[in-house]
Amino acid sequence: MAKELSGVAQALLNALQSPLNQHAIHDGNVIMRVPASAPEVGDIVVYDDGDELTVAVGQIDHCHFEVYCVDAPTEKERQSIAAENAVQWVTDVLNEHVRFRNEFHRGRIVAGSSWRTAHHDGGRVLEATDEWKEYTWSGLVLHKTRPAG
Repeated sequence: MAKELSGVAQALLNALQSPLNQHAIHDGNVIMRVPASAPEVGDIVVYDDGDELTVAVGQIDHCHFEVYCVDAPTEKERQSIAAENAVQWVTDVLNEHVRFRNEFHRGRIVAGSSWRTAHHDGGRVLEATDEWKEYTWSGLVLHKTRPAG
């Protein structure tokens, strides 16, 4: 028996329009899965966490869309806005408007970030970072190392 969807998960499913609606599923707390465009990036998976939606992009990054952080008069409106924000994020990822960065120090991830490319350039990497990789939905777009010294 499938777990009952939260209000925000139902709002997300209601907000999905073609072609995203073909990726809607109900498997435990997973409510949407978009298969990977590039294996190094991974699937986009939307999780129903009850009072928020979590959108994961493979093992690279994830974002939270919390109902309780939305300023609207009713719970239903807050759920709808959080769901619409999650759908917009997924759409922006699919349209290559989001870039992801993983930073490493001696082979271990020390930071991860994402940003909409129209609003930000990703900023500087951490001082301790000796390697970093940046991705868009279609795959790896940058791999740099900092010389030892």
